[in-house]
Amino acid sequence: MGGKYNKYGNHKSVVDGHKFDSKAEALYYGQLKWLLQAKQIKGFNMQQRYLLPEGF
Repeated sequence: MGGKYNKYGNHKSVVDGHKFDSKAEALYYGQLKWLLQAKQIKGFNMQQRYLLPEGF
């Protein structure tokens, strides 16, 4: 049993230099880019990082 196995069968993808944990996430990113280009949305943010206080 060689190679890495993903519990949910997802395949990592890279689009425009962004790494996604699944093809579905990469496709959704593509849809958001299309909506942005078509001026259907004003913008979108990628996953934001948050600094949590100690103890969490």
